[in-house]
Amino acid sequence: MTGSPGIQALIAVTISEEFESNGLLRIVNIAFEPGAFRLSLDVYCQPTATPQRWTVMGNGIREIRGLCATAQDLELTDDPLHPALREHTDDEVGLSFARAPSLASSVIGELVLSHRQAAKRFIPFGHYLNRMPLDELLNSGSGQLGSGPRFLMESYCQVLDRFEMRPTIVPAPRRSQVAPLQLLTFGEAFIVAENFVARLET
Repeated sequence: MTGSPGIQALIAVTISEEFESNGLLRIVNIAFEPGAFRLSLDVYCQPTATPQRWTVMGNGIREIRGLCATAQDLELTDDPLHPALREHTDDEVGLSFARAPSLASSVIGELVLSHRQAAKRFIPFGHYLNRMPLDELLNSGSGQLGSGPRFLMESYCQVLDRFEMRPTIVPAPRRSQVAPLQLLTFGEAFIVAENFVARLET
């Protein structure tokens, strides 16, 4: 299992049969410092049971998105191919095209599908695209579709290629060496950081 012994112990509680039947995680407090955070978390194995109080700490924060008050699952991964991690480790590249499609709406639909397959729920569609309205950009006949992590731009590139839009991946300066990252998901929310540790307080 990925993570420190404390994180492993916390996750073990959340995947126990008792917790999975009716458990709940509740954020009590979160405090931020430069590049780090400290999270107080109550873990209820049953709704009426006395909760366990855990402290979760992370260092080298890259991203925090969508934190909510409660959740029913907690997961940790260091899979380098996970889209939420690749967003911060892939080289950044640009993507341009040199021909307008016959039907821009079809291209946009395929781009959305391609994005969902590549990024799952972890990167909003449009986050790395040109700010110009997409239909106007495509109908203009040439331009830069966007710039961002290579895996995402290559996914878009395949769509443009299918519509014979003459896409080109434009290399950018290579990203400096990035420390290995971990992803902690809390329901629909997630945190990307260099490492996480946890300890049981009560």
